[in-house]
Amino acid sequence: MANEQKHYDLIAGAIEDIVLGKETDLASSGLHEDYFVRLFKERTGLTPTQLKRYVSLRQARDFLLKGYPTLDAAYAAGLSGQGRLHEGFVTYEAASPGALKQRGQGLVITYGRHATALGQIDIAQTDKGVCWIGFAMKDRPRASLEKIRQKWPQAILKEDVAVTYAAAQKVESMFLGVKSGAPLKLHLYGTNFQIKVWEALLRIPAGATISYGTLADALGNPKGARAIGGAVGANPISWLIPCHRVIQASGIVENYASGTERKCALLALENH
Repeated sequence: MANEQKHYDLIAGAIEDIVLGKETDLASSGLHEDYFVRLFKERTGLTPTQLKRYVSLRQARDFLLKGYPTLDAAYAAGLSGQGRLHEGFVTYEAASPGALKQRGQGLVITYGRHATALGQIDIAQTDKGVCWIGFAMKDRPRASLEKIRQKWPQAILKEDVAVTYAAAQKVESMFLGVKSGAPLKLHLYGTNFQIKVWEALLRIPAGATISYGTLADALGNPKGARAIGGAVGANPISWLIPCHRVIQASGIVENYASGTERKCALLALENH
């Protein structure tokens, strides 16, 4: 068990190194490079070299060569319907307008950092569900906590990885495509418009991409691509609400809070 956690930590750190364009130091781990590469591929579906190549990609056509579909208008129209969210892996409850105005007053938020096959992630949750998932960044280790404090300045924050561990395990299971018990509950804090956009994102299948304009059309707001982009950018639950699957109409893969390299890495990881 200890070795398994050590391996998870190493792989999560290696993913972060790749995103940052750094080399992973294997000397301190005691693992031979060939063994590490095998572990990495078992967990992520890619070798470190393959992932490095993907994070340098910038256009959707580069992904299409490897089987990443771009949703057309006919399919995208279903994003605003009643389809299953993440194939039944998640459910959500939206905070009331009154709760939004309170900015976290009277709210207890528990947070923790966990190693997964997606890399190190920070998870925060209320008593009603997960309210935040962000990628831990070596160059800004407290970035998630700072953003949580900005979003809920009146909340009481408590660090307890034992509490957030179950949610991290479910995220890991979802990445691996394994349904584990009851759906993961999300507690979403956003305007009615933002919630509508986030719900549509939850219906975009893994490995697919969609443009801001097509997403706007699907939501019945063809002239609202800019507003849609704002709601996508305000998404508080990285990867699980897959804002990384939204790209520019030109096919450029950019505009991701955790960086373009991270966005490319996620598109590569989740489709292998």
